[in-house]
Amino acid sequence: SSRGAPGMSTKIEDLAEPLRTKAWAFIADLKANTSNFKCMGSDGFIVLETLRSQDTQIAYFSRLLASHVPAKYRRQAVKFVQALYKRAALYEINERDAIKPVTWTMESRHLEGLALDIWPTKKGRIWWAPKTWEGWARMAEIAARHGIEAGYTWPGDEQDPAHFQEARE
Repeated sequence: SSRGAPGMSTKIEDLAEPLRTKAWAFIADLKANTSNFKCMGSDGFIVLETLRSQDTQIAYFSRLLASHVPAKYRRQAVKFVQALYKRAALYEINERDAIKPVTWTMESRHLEGLALDIWPTKKGRIWWAPKTWEGWARMAEIAARHGIEAGYTWPGDEQDPAHFQEARE
């Protein structure tokens, strides 16, 4: 697959070992299970992000901070998030999304090349499947067989169904 923004990669080759080898096997296993996922509304998968730069992580994390800013500073917080996204060479982010958290940490495994985000597709295009989509549980089961931890299994609001990472020892 191709490269995303300069501050992030979509390439499995950019992952660190041992995750790189496990990720290839995991993706092959997902493809081998295509018929199961078709029943759940997905026709395939797309790797959205692998290795992430510090600038990208900072931009993502700024959304969490902006979501907690008092109303009178909200406009400036949105501008701050937008500036960090621009600085990280990411996409232009709108006001609504700028205050919607996408990470809860500055210590993401993406920074080490030990995590990847995989989303289902519909008609070959990314499908932002809800957390309630039954396919996430199936993907988590398949990931576990390859020694990969699924963000789907995390508790409460930390749940991140599209996130898969090297299992911690």
